[in-house]
Amino acid sequence: MEFHIREAQHEDYEAVCSLAFQLHTIHISARPDIYKPTDTPMERQRYEEIMDGSTHFLYVMDDGHKQKVIGYAICRLDRVKGSHNIHDRTCLFIEEFIVDGSSRGDGAGTCLFQFIKSKAKELEADSIDLNVAAFNKEAISFYQKIGLRPKSLRMEYPVGHEPEVSRIERND
Repeated sequence: MEFHIREAQHEDYEAVCSLAFQLHTIHISARPDIYKPTDTPMERQRYEEIMDGSTHFLYVMDDGHKQKVIGYAICRLDRVKGSHNIHDRTCLFIEEFIVDGSSRGDGAGTCLFQFIKSKAKELEADSIDLNVAAFNKEAISFYQKIGLRPKSLRMEYPVGHEPEVSRIERND
């Protein structure tokens, strides 16, 4: 299948918002304690700020016939320079990455990531990083398949809803 990827335009807002809604729905169903239902998970103001910013990039992917936006990625360029304990580096950080549920499995996500890889090379980035929710096994599997590997692990402790910890699980 053929895909077309380009920088988003202001008129792509509705299509991007629809895809953001799909992603947000996944998050709500897995973690309703964190994510709230909303009709607009990406507000117009944030979309416009991303479009007008100098460190953010918003790419949309259509079905190759330019009929329908089937995916998007929001990326930002992060630079560390002059730190006393971290090497100078440039990272292209993927803030959001989504492919329409009906287009998954046909190479669309791989194509979008390959595009981001080429942009990272153009920007002379040292790495491409992203966060993925631990419950999103489908996304984790996809990211591993295309070559990403774990870098760190963010953990939480639900204060007020403490889990039982057996003596066997403790290391003290």
